[in-house]
Amino acid sequence: MEQFTHDTEGIRRKRATYGPLSLTAGDHKVIGSTPDGILLAHPGRSYAELMSDRAIELWLAEQIEGLRMFEKATDDFSVHYYPQIKQSVRGSLAYLRELGRLPKRFDSFTI
Repeated sequence: MEQFTHDTEGIRRKRATYGPLSLTAGDHKVIGSTPDGILLAHPGRSYAELMSDRAIELWLAEQIEGLRMFEKATDDFSVHYYPQIKQSVRGSLAYLRELGRLPKRFDSFTI
């Protein structure tokens, strides 16, 4: 897995590459966001490492459904943010695959 510098730019690159599930409590603090309690309780671990298999499956299904809605939308907001959302889902799939946490039903899914 690619290593990123632990500064604002490095964490932003990490999130862009591997999606939001790759962030740790320390990452959130560096970029100025507030980490959830579960991340604070497990320093150095990412959401993907802490989520149950079922939670990952539900999260991915929700993200992919949202992506499909944005893909079909024609309003300025959706058109503007679709590429970012698409990259976020793509990165999350890659990160989960690398961790060995990608649910079987998404194993061959590509964006």
